[in-house]
Amino acid sequence: MATAFDVSTGVPSELRVPSDPDETVSATRYAVEQSATAPPVIAAVSYVTTESSGLSQPPPYLKLTTFSSDGLIIDDGPLDTALTGRGEDTGWTFEPEAAASVSLVDGMLVIVTMSGEQWILAGVDIDSRATVWSHLSETEAGESDPHVATDGQVILNWQSRMQQVDPASGALGWAVDEPSDWGPATATAIVASEYPPGSGMKVDRVRSLSTGAVEYDAFRTVAVDALDGGFSLAYANDSGGYVEGQPAFRSVDPNGQVVFELWPEAAEALEGIRVLAQYDGRVWMRSSGGLDIIDAATGERDPASEERGAVETDTDLIPVLRDETWTLLRTYSELNEWWDGATLIVHPHGPPPLEDLPKNVS
Repeated sequence: MATAFDVSTGVPSELRVPSDPDETVSATRYAVEQSATAPPVIAAVSYVTTESSGLSQPPPYLKLTTFSSDGLIIDDGPLDTALTGRGEDTGWTFEPEAAASVSLVDGMLVIVTMSGEQWILAGVDIDSRATVWSHLSETEAGESDPHVATDGQVILNWQSRMQQVDPASGALGWAVDEPSDWGPATATAIVASEYPPGSGMKVDRVRSLSTGAVEYDAFRTVAVDALDGGFSLAYANDSGGYVEGQPAFRSVDPNGQVVFELWPEAAEALEGIRVLAQYDGRVWMRSSGGLDIIDAATGERDPASEERGAVETDTDLIPVLRDETWTLLRTYSELNEWWDGATLIVHPHGPPPLEDLPKNVS
C-alpha cells in the first residue's frame, strides 16, 4: 500500500494496486516522475502470483500500474515476460521481489530486476508498457543488488561497478569498476559510497555526472539539497580534527560551483562539524554548539534557527528526504507495520513549504 500526499493541500490519496480474485500482488516498488516538465505520474511495479487451477499453475509475472497525482489508476497490465522479478531469495524465507529498484524519468521507467537467473537493466515506456531498451548482466545475481540512483542516470553496483546510463535511449556511458551504494544525484554530480578493491573500507565520493571523475572525497558527512540539487560537505578525520588541506565545511551550488567554505582555523570553536540535511538553500548541521541552520551560500545563521533555537532536541526541524519535491509518496509495510519510505519529486507549481515535509523525529 502507498499514500500520495498533495503537498499543497495535505490531502492523501491511497494507492492500491488492483488484482483479480485468484491473484496475489506483492513486493510492489514505487517510482514518481522526476522531471518537472513531464506529467506527474506515480508508477508501481508488482510481483503477481496466481492460484493454481487443477494441474494448471500460471507462472508469476510483473505488472505495471500507473496512477495520476490524485491517486486514480491510469493503466494496469503486465510487463514484458523477459522481466521476471525474483521469486524468492536464497535466505531463510520466501521473499518475492518485483525489482531491485525503479526510477521514472520523462515517462521512461528505469528498472533493475531479474530476467530468469540474471539481472536486467531496462527502460519501459509507461504509456505502452513496452520495453524500449535493455541490458542483461554478464554476472548472476549475488549478495549485493544493483539499484538505480535517484535520477535514473546512474546504476550503482551494476556488475560490481557504477554505471552511467541515458534513461531515454539506454546508451551506456562511463563506468567505475568499484562496488557502490547509496547514490543521491544532483544536476551535475552523483554522491555514492564506494568500496575500493582490497581496501575493505567504505569511501564516500562525489563524482561528475557527465564524466564520472571524482570531484570531492575525504569528507565525513554530506547532504544534498532536496529542492535545488546543491550539496554541502563536512570534513573531519578519525580523531575528530579536520583533514589537512581541506576546509572544515564546503557548500556547492546546483551548478557545481563552490559558493562557501569554512577553513579549520576559522572553525576551531566548532568541534566536529556534521551536516545532517539540506533543503531550499538551508543546511542543517551539528557541532559542539548543538544543532544549527545556516544559509548554504553565505554561512550565515538562518532566521529559522534563531526563531526555534539551535538546541539538541530540535531534531524535528531536520527534513529527512534527499530526493526532489512535489508529491510525497509513502509506502507502508503491512507485514512489519511501519512506514518504510518517502519520495518527493519536482513539479512546476513550485516547492512545498518546509513545514509540509516529513521530519526526523527520532
